[in-house]
Amino acid sequence: MIQVSTTKKSESVIQAEIYKWFNNNYCLLHHAPRHCIFAVPNQNQHKLVNIGVRAGIPDMIVIISGKFYFFEIKDDTGRQSPAQKEFELYCSQNFISYFLVKTLTEFQTICSSLI
Repeated sequence: MIQVSTTKKSESVIQAEIYKWFNNNYCLLHHAPRHCIFAVPNQNQHKLVNIGVRAGIPDMIVIISGKFYFFEIKDDTGRQSPAQKEFELYCSQNFISYFLVKTLTEFQTICSSLI
């Protein structure tokens, strides 16, 4: 009998895969043009509102050729919070690129269309 792995990747594992792949392929000193990816640590935002931390801000920001792209990372069962949906709507209304991704492959597909 063939066993199928039912191990589910957490959002943090998916995010780490995304960061490593993009950083290694587009962000190193020898890349031309050199792009940028970074995480937005937004846990416990209620304690940091006075310094500008905001609920709903996406997990990662990617800069490609001077343009900013927002990425919210979810696992297979993850759902956006109301604040995340509100920020996605803000992006849509202001012509800002916002993507919800659940796998490295989805992220790679989107990036291939942006680069």
